[in-house]
Amino acid sequence: MKRPAYDKEALRENKGGMQVGQPSADPQQTQETTRTQITPDDISDDGPIAPASANGIPSRQQIEQDVVAVNPSIDSMESRG
Repeated sequence: MKRPAYDKEALRENKGGMQVGQPSADPQQTQETTRTQITPDDISDDGPIAPASANGIPSRQQIEQDVVAVNPSIDSMESRG
């Protein structure tokens, strides 16, 4: 397969006058915000959820409440395909 011919001078400069490969004048414009999945600790106003028992293990009901608070229901996912 034959490689296409490029105008090297056109590749070195763009309409803004910057050469190809130079860093942007404002790096904030190119940075993306990282988003992670929320956790029960993010939802609770009082910080981490306290265990329901003295041994530090959360109850089944507490775990189920945490899962429902963090994960969306299947009904809300239907429109996403």
